[in-house]
Amino acid sequence: TTVARPNRRYDLLTLRGGTVADIGQDTLPAGSYRGFRLIIDPLRSGVTLKNGMVLTGSSSPSVTFPSAARTGIKIVLTEAVTVGTDSTSTVLIDFDLDNSFVMRGNSITRNGLLFKPVVKATPKAS
Repeated sequence: TTVARPNRRYDLLTLRGGTVADIGQDTLPAGSYRGFRLIIDPLRSGVTLKNGMVLTGSSSPSVTFPSAARTGIKIVLTEAVTVGTDSTSTVLIDFDLDNSFVMRGNSITRNGLLFKPVVKATPKAS
């Protein structure tokens, strides 16, 4: 089931300190859910360094998003979400940006970055 529709952009740096964005909602079959996948478009994704340099999948140097568009980022919930026929459930997704990008080689400006997402997803009481 696709919950968030394609072609939406998020600046993850603006979503700090308790600021959240609704990335989608849909009706799911009743049951218990332990995880999901986020599919990102590496051609529309990038990282802006402190010096203003923007790294994308096609820039040089670049940021590589392995399997982000094919199999996606696998999100495992800290606890299962139970969806009933007349209930609403919310999941909070928290990207640890400090640890989600790994420098390739010994220089970002020469070798770029590798995206290795560190993500925590927690069900919220609704």
